[in-house]
Amino acid sequence: EANFTAGYRCWWGMASLEAWRYTQRMAGLLFVVMGLVLTVVMLFITNGFVGTDVNQLVWTAVTCLIWEIVLAAVSSLIINLIVMLTFNSKGYPRKHKKTDAE
Repeated sequence: EANFTAGYRCWWGMASLEAWRYTQRMAGLLFVVMGLVLTVVMLFITNGFVGTDVNQLVWTAVTCLIWEIVLAAVSSLIINLIVMLTFNSKGYPRKHKKTDAE
């Protein structure tokens, strides 16, 4: 159930149980995919560490951490935007206007 302690929380995602479930599913999927991609990327980067100077190793690790933080922030922004476009502030699904072609 929706709660204030566990899970991905945002204003629109906390408004209703339907919005909560949608937000959790979306966040879980996005963060799992991002984790898998970053794991593969980090494996390729760490293969080049053999015989690397310690200072270069530290700066490469710091650069990787900064990229991970930026990607996590961008992912959170994407989740918030998708949930905001899908649900209104009261947690009800938005009614999308039909175009003339439909």
